[in-house]
Amino acid sequence: MIFKNKKNKLLSLRKYFLVAFFASLIFLQTFLTQDYAQADNIGFAIENPLGNNGIDDIPSVIKLILKFVFIIGAPLVAGAIIYSGFLYVSALGDPNKIKEAKAKLTNSMIGGALILGSFVIAQLIKGTVDAVSKN
Repeated sequence: MIFKNKKNKLLSLRKYFLVAFFASLIFLQTFLTQDYAQADNIGFAIENPLGNNGIDDIPSVIKLILKFVFIIGAPLVAGAIIYSGFLYVSALGDPNKIKEAKAKLTNSMIGGALILGSFVIAQLIKGTVDAVSKN
């Protein structure tokens, strides 16, 4: 199909998109209707997607996420500090490069403080929620 201008091309693409969209809606509607009809007859339960690792509530999920962030973030922060030290040493007295190295070191330290601080903040929130829920 050869288009003479952009307007014709856009109109044609819109037509194809609309046809595909409505066809997918019809297919999706029939697919979901069949699944729900079968599910009512059989009965089913939604299983925990995280498995049987003792992760059954939101605090456990948050703890798992923070653990993952720490496992990934701690080496990254250490690497960033080492890299900024390398930049500082390789600056050889150039004030602009020293300023850049100090800025990178400061940003690395702020990132490390945020990662470590996330555990403290999570514990504070957990303690507050536990105290409120007991009363």
